Parts: sequence; C-alpha cells; structure tokens
Amino acid sequence: MPAGPGCGAWCPAATALLGLPGLRVTTVTQTGDRRTVAEVLTAPEHAEALRCCPDCGARAAVKETVTTTLRDVYLGDRQILLRWRKRRWECRNQDCERKTFTESLPAVPPRARLTSRLRTRLGQAVGDDLMPAAAAARRYGVSDRTAAARSPSTPTPSLLTWMNSRNRRRPRGSTSSAAAPRPARPARTPAR
Repeated sequence: MPAGPGCGAWCPAATALLGLPGLRVTTVTQTGDRRTVAEVLTAPEHAEALRCCPDCGARAAVKETVTTTLRDVYLGDRQILLRWRKRRWECRNQDCERKTFTESLPAVPPRARLTSRLRTRLGQAVGDDLMPAAAAARRYGVSDRTAAARSPSTPTPSLLTWMNSRNRRRPRGSTSSAAAPRPARPARTPAR
C-alpha cells in the first residue's frame, strides 16, 4: 500500500514506528504469511556521511542502486522485512583498494541480512532465555546455523547466576561436617 494520508515521499509515522535511525519508510505492505514488508530509503541527513569511502575517506560517486531484503524483529505477531533501496558507491581515489561499497548503518552492517536488533534478540533467546537454537530459528524465521551463531560464546551474567544457583553443592574435597558424605545403602537382595 502506498504511503498513507499525511505522508509524502516518506511516512514519518511509519518511520517512527520502525525505529531504525538512518532509514525512512516509504511504503508498507502486509503479506499473507504473517509478514510486513517495509520499503525503506536512507535518510537524507545520513546520505552524505555514507558517501565517504570507509577505507580512505574520499567522496564517492554513485555507481548503481541496489535493493537488499533484511529480516527484522517482530512487531506484534508479524515479522518485519525491510526492502532497503540503497546506493552502491564507487570510490574516486585511484590508490584506494576498495573500489565499491554500499550504504550501511550501525543498525544494518555491510552484507547483513538481519538487522542488529534481530541479531541481539536471537542472542538473548539462545543465551539468556536458554531457548534451543533450533526453536529460536523457527520463532524468528532464520536458519538453525544463524541462530546458533548468535548464541554467546561466553555465558551471559544471567546464565552464570542460574548455573551458580544450580551448583550450590559441597565443593570437591571438602570434609566439613555440614557436608558429610551420605551413609552407604544396604545391599539389595535379589528377588525370588
């Protein structure tokens, strides 16, 4: 559906609802498979900074326009898909090794197919919520490998707290009377 009433080339209300700095929503469409597709553009106030080459800092020229589809977190019971129409830039510095690059934002790193907040949410689901990676993958519409890669390599503080509360047993080698070993069980006699 095109931008709603009161919206021009982009819709401030939909942009505020999306909440990704640097992107502006132009149209929103709902699909039959419980997804919402938001067409987005780079905000003009960020475009000039994104035009500079990440390696040498030289101003670049537009080479072409590309569209990238990204997965984002759920809004209600619908997953948000972003179709970002962004520019591929060509570095004008002849000595620079990087010839081309596309626009990127902190919320959407280069070559990403997931927004940073979806990556964070996957990490929380697998690490903090102790959800199996396969279940997190099904919930957020990504592959098992993607969900497992988002799990923290070191335990999170909440996971450590849980693990410590589960392991409050007598330390190995302790001989205190409070933690005396259990008496041996009587031998079982075979049934006749």
